[in-house]
Amino acid sequence: MLVGGITGVLTLLFVSTVTDRWVFSGALLVLGTCMAATLYDPCFALMMRRLEARGVEATATVTLIAGFATLLTFPLVMMLSGVMTWREIIFVFAVLAFFAVLLLPKQDRGATKIVKDIVPSRFKIEKEPTLIAIAFGLIMMGHAILLFLLPMVLAQGGGAGKMGIVAVAILGPAQIAGRLAWTVYGSHYTPQVCSLILFVVFCLPPVLLLVSDLGPSMVYVALIVQGACFGVHTIMRPVLARLYLPAEHLGRGMGAIATVGILMMALGPAIGGLVWSNVGFTGLMSCVFTLNVFALFLIFVLLQLGPDRGVS
Repeated sequence: MLVGGITGVLTLLFVSTVTDRWVFSGALLVLGTCMAATLYDPCFALMMRRLEARGVEATATVTLIAGFATLLTFPLVMMLSGVMTWREIIFVFAVLAFFAVLLLPKQDRGATKIVKDIVPSRFKIEKEPTLIAIAFGLIMMGHAILLFLLPMVLAQGGGAGKMGIVAVAILGPAQIAGRLAWTVYGSHYTPQVCSLILFVVFCLPPVLLLVSDLGPSMVYVALIVQGACFGVHTIMRPVLARLYLPAEHLGRGMGAIATVGILMMALGPAIGGLVWSNVGFTGLMSCVFTLNVFALFLIFVLLQLGPDRGVS
């Protein structure tokens, strides 16, 4: 996380000065690598290893704070764009990232000893992490389809274009609301029960959109549910990984699970676009529903296995 953070700061500074499009694109690829080294999954792995059982609560806290940060980023950029060029705005974020690096916790001796004592064994692709990766990946693909294509669907309705922007804007606050709800009620149930409930509720938004005739009220309700579920999914993914992954593979396993999800989320808009162009909006929502139901089935299979090798 330290190396990724420092490299990210330097890359942002570089991005704020480049003029060549290809150099700019290459710098963004480096920046994406820095994000992979510093964002949710490395942070979760660090906390789960250092805090052990308390890492679950810490994970919820980090996602909640990060949700508020994401929510504030867009209005901050809009405000700065009135008085700064885009290069100056990038420089401001480089400075913010620098202070974030200064806040990273130092590696204590106990944690260093734990890492050194672990003898790396050959990392195998096992069914539990595979089920987690594919289940959450399918959910992320469905979410990407809604996020990118629903505004386009609504925009085809003429005056509904503005509604599409408002609808997608709901997702951010809804994610925060979902995480707040989890911090209050999540401890009342086991992670397995929470994940099962989560994946059941994930099946509701595409159904609501199918029966809504794209009326504003029902669209907003569907996206509030979708956003809240997606906010909780960010917490549940590392929590389940902690239960089912061996301690020595926690970081690599969580990274692999996250990679599958990111790839499937990246494919979502293209696949959704093909479905929409061929079978229309009804087919598109049926596709999202099918993805979510299959994800629910995989989680059900996972829960039958039992976390017999997880971190204690």
